[in-house]
Amino acid sequence: MQDGQENFSAELSQERIGLGEREMVLVHPVTSAPERVLYALDGNAALSMLKPDWLAARPGLALVLIGYAGASRFHLEHRSRDYTPPPPLDWDGGVRRALERPYGGAADFLAFLTQDLMPQAEARFGLVTPSRALWGHSYGGLFALWMLTRSGHGVSLLHAASPSLWWGDYALEHHLVDNEPLAGGVRALDLSMGDSEVSRNGEVQTTPERLERLATRLEGRQGLRVHTQIFPGANHGDTFALSLAEAIARS
Repeated sequence: MQDGQENFSAELSQERIGLGEREMVLVHPVTSAPERVLYALDGNAALSMLKPDWLAARPGLALVLIGYAGASRFHLEHRSRDYTPPPPLDWDGGVRRALERPYGGAADFLAFLTQDLMPQAEARFGLVTPSRALWGHSYGGLFALWMLTRSGHGVSLLHAASPSLWWGDYALEHHLVDNEPLAGGVRALDLSMGDSEVSRNGEVQTTPERLERLATRLEGRQGLRVHTQIFPGANHGDTFALSLAEAIARS
């Protein structure tokens, strides 16, 4: 990650740790000891948009920004590889030509999070089995939703912002709707998006109505609580910072 926010607030403690091609930045208010952790994907971009007031208002919350070494905001190749589950074999990537980048490494990335990154981060904070939340936007939102199908990660709250439901021709959405039970362990899911989200070619990617239908189908599964937030006037890019602020406020 670049250093543009390295000393952005005297109210926040910040530590950068290299993890090979990946890295993480640990942030928490200096006035309170960490008690719970929010992990944020696309950490390079998240760090550039983070406002100190967001965390200062959440005593006890530690933020772990997960990014890529040397990337300015988004590392398109790595995020495509890390945040996407394998698509159906007969899917060609669609009009977005999504398969032209590396893809399908979500399981490997989750193993890296649970076996390497999370233990390191929580040890630095002096935490043992803390409450864990995870936030992701777009492909990161897809990854957050995919975590509903996996157990053993210890994350109890997922924030899936503007999730790329179209990935694999909506395969994950269909799986979540059609298969019970969920993997278990997650107690709450926050879904969010803007009401003006379109792709670069003007295509509507996912509508608020579709997201709300998914929320309705998931509500109550294994006791899962689902909260939906639609941001008025927000496009796909706008929802990155809006949803990150909301995730911090709700974690």
